[in-house]
Amino acid sequence: MSVPAAWPSPRARAWPPRAPSRDTSSKAAVTSVAGSTRARTGVRSSSINFLGESLKIDSGGAIWAAGVSLSSASRIAVASVTIQDAEGLRFEGNMSTATGVSITASASAKRTVYFAKDTSSNTFESGFVRNSSGGALSLDRSDLNLIRTSTFSSSGGAGFETVEIDVGSDYNLLTQNYIESADHRAMRVLNGAQYNTVSWSTMTAAGPSNVTLNIGGDFNLFTRLFLTHSQTNVLNVVSTANDNLISFSTISAAPNDNTAALLLDGSSNTFASCYFSHNTGYAIRLDAQSWGNRIEQSTASSRGSLRETLWATGGSSNTISGSWIQNLVGPGARFEQGASWNTVEVSTIIAPTIGVFFADASSNALRGDYVSAST
Repeated sequence: MSVPAAWPSPRARAWPPRAPSRDTSSKAAVTSVAGSTRARTGVRSSSINFLGESLKIDSGGAIWAAGVSLSSASRIAVASVTIQDAEGLRFEGNMSTATGVSITASASAKRTVYFAKDTSSNTFESGFVRNSSGGALSLDRSDLNLIRTSTFSSSGGAGFETVEIDVGSDYNLLTQNYIESADHRAMRVLNGAQYNTVSWSTMTAAGPSNVTLNIGGDFNLFTRLFLTHSQTNVLNVVSTANDNLISFSTISAAPNDNTAALLLDGSSNTFASCYFSHNTGYAIRLDAQSWGNRIEQSTASSRGSLRETLWATGGSSNTISGSWIQNLVGPGARFEQGASWNTVEVSTIIAPTIGVFFADASSNALRGDYVSAST
């Protein structure tokens, strides 16, 4: 048998077999989009895994829907968006991220950053959002999103909160943000928004007719907040709000006699380790529908000569426990207009005039309290 001089060398094989590599991402870098003719969006990603970096978008009034629209698993970073009557950034999918995005808008009928219905697990961080005519951020039946280390500013007037958490938006986290409104609510959490957390943030508002933070949903956590308003009530917990926890927060109101740092009308809410202050009005006001709420380990202070630090105008079965209530000028606490079955326990009430006054109020109790008053 003859043997060949040389056998063919075997072909090298990889194991296990691998599919051919394929880059499915879309990328845009150092991109400038200037509006000239009418268009729906400046940049729109309808497929997953889009990456946009160093974007500059100026609609020039030509974009009518959104400056940037993201589908799922996409990311934009270091972007500048200027729009008029359109949304600045719209999340239309899940698990997308926007980092370092600056948006300037004058969108009278649109939200600047909009989390669309049925989206979830998106992130907006280290951004700056300013809308001179409408709202800045809206979560619309959107869950499990993260909004952090950002500034949201609005002067949109009636009907446009700076930040709105809408019905059916649950389990969202907003943390380390600065939120301001020139003439409307800084934040509104609507009835039906549940299990959201707002923490480590500052909110401020102006304007004579709306509060800084309006809570209407259930089972939400608000912790380590600083809230202030220059003209009216600061924190309003409305009648639809139940079982929320507000803790380790400062709620401060500026001069306006007939307003309150806390206006409470909901049920079964807890305020723990908070500081409520008012220069001339009520630090805490319990309204007619307030029921079963608890204020504990907190301080309420005011300097109103004609307004009590704590005023219960109706309301029942509320408890103030282990707290400090002080008025440096006027009366300490007043229960009236049918306020019943409320309890102040193991607390200190100090006032130069009347310590605690009950009028047309039944079955209320003081238990283990220290009350100091001149009259």
